[in-house]
Amino acid sequence: MSASVREPVPLAVALSGEQLVALLASQDLRQALSSAGLAFAVAAYDRIAGDASLGPTLEPSLAVTSLAEQEPATTWLIAASCQIDHPYNLARRVASADHLTGGRIGLLLGSSDRAAPPVRRLPRRTVDTQAASPSPSAADVTLDAARAIRALWRSWPDESIVADRATGIYARAERIHRVAHRGIFDIDGPLTVPTTPQGTPPLGWCPQRADEVDRLAAVAEFIVLPARLLAIWPQGTGLAGAGDSIWVEVSTAEEVEGTVRAALSRALVGGVLLVPAPDASSLVRTLSCVVPGLVSAGLAVPAQGRTLRERLSLPVPGPVPANGPPAFPAPEPLRTA
Repeated sequence: MSASVREPVPLAVALSGEQLVALLASQDLRQALSSAGLAFAVAAYDRIAGDASLGPTLEPSLAVTSLAEQEPATTWLIAASCQIDHPYNLARRVASADHLTGGRIGLLLGSSDRAAPPVRRLPRRTVDTQAASPSPSAADVTLDAARAIRALWRSWPDESIVADRATGIYARAERIHRVAHRGIFDIDGPLTVPTTPQGTPPLGWCPQRADEVDRLAAVAEFIVLPARLLAIWPQGTGLAGAGDSIWVEVSTAEEVEGTVRAALSRALVGGVLLVPAPDASSLVRTLSCVVPGLVSAGLAVPAQGRTLRERLSLPVPGPVPANGPPAFPAPEPLRTA
């Protein structure tokens, strides 16, 4: 994408947990989503964003794996937070889903998960307050988790799998690297999943506070930015993977067209994420009325590409560098008599 204003732009839709439940139960609704020409759908977006009451919900990676199999034209972002998920487990589930779908899965991180159970307050203990470290912020936790996830996704290069029957070597194990991540999360890799059809699944961040916005550039390939935060995003700010991949979140209320036009006045906007009310009927209206209306108004175009990276206009990651010591010794070929 260039840094100039793009009009029209692709659209995406954010799905609540309640809408995921409805999709799993309705083939007609799944087909409507698949045929809407959207760049992607975000699974369980209401868990990491918004302020409406949280209704029925599903674990998004499990829901997406099922839905993606039933509708192969739909690409997905899994909404998640490391408030519930450990980065290693999250990296493994998303990479596995990307393999299963042939490259149609990405990860959208939030700083908190509204489905997380309340934190149990432990009794205060007598400590040396001078020696105690301050608790990390939610943004600090998300930033550290994102760095760990990106390293894990690149720890087992797909090209290390050689399946050489003559030598009996399945994988060049010395090319699989141990991730020695030290931070809020301490992780020793490698991941048990090789690099995916997209190289790595696209990794995005969904900030909900102004003080999170300046933390994104080091880790995010794209962001989903609430419209209220768009005004404070510097026009020249680039991201790690694509310099201008900002998706603006807007409500699908009657004023949506004006909101989209205002968002597109920003040079860095790459797409618009529509966020309907959390009930199934609002999703139906978005797919049948709002999306076609924006296309007819010349504000939106159907997304192009098969993989999620293609639909986000993100480059494929380059060759995987060694990001740690080898996890295993080099295998020895079979000895023949």
